[in-house]
Amino acid sequence: MTADLRPLTPSEQAAVREPNRLIWCLRGGEHTARRLTWTGRDHPATCPHPHVTEHRCTTEPTTLF
Repeated sequence: MTADLRPLTPSEQAAVREPNRLIWCLRGGEHTARRLTWTGRDHPATCPHPHVTEHRCTTEPTTLF
């Protein structure tokens, strides 16, 4: 999965969330590896980490492969 790393506000998360487009919590920090975890229904509403979504290309591919 490739994520857009711009953090989303709660209203932006609601606008882009779809059944096949999930919101991810970007955990980790200065001294630990960063990793994405899914923000399912049990994810805390007060989570301090940035939330991102998967990247979707907006341009047509220039190659076949």
